[in-house]
Amino acid sequence: MDCTIRQYAERDFAALCDFERALSPRECKPAVFIRQSGVLFPDTFFVAEKNGAIVGYSIGAFVQRAPARAWIIRLGVREAERRQGVGEYLLKTVIAALCTAGAREVLLSVSPDNRPARNLYEKHGFVAIGRHDAYFEEGEDRLIMQKTFPPA
Repeated sequence: MDCTIRQYAERDFAALCDFERALSPRECKPAVFIRQSGVLFPDTFFVAEKNGAIVGYSIGAFVQRAPARAWIIRLGVREAERRQGVGEYLLKTVIAALCTAGAREVLLSVSPDNRPARNLYEKHGFVAIGRHDAYFEEGEDRLIMQKTFPPA
């Protein structure tokens, strides 16, 4: 693959804000989300870079330490780069970082209609454990998916 995965750096802020606006065109505040994620999750915030441009990113976050439970709170890939392995590379990277930090359970949410993403998550051992209608707002239904890891 001709992209590199690395940890988020402050120099990525503006590009990721633009990236997030493109993924979430409704009224959202990507600057707040990106800035706070960079501060709160520096060890589990990754960007995929290709030819000097950011083509994707992922963010993992611990929500509970005992038992160790984490969420993948964002995984996005530019449309032109989808189905080329970038999302899979980001997914593996964020899972590895969360597991290294002690996660025994990783959760994420995905649109039930996003079959390519669901296929990717299922390929990597995630199973649907619930569905929430209007999870973010009306019309934004989500499946909650989970992957568990045996104790170390």
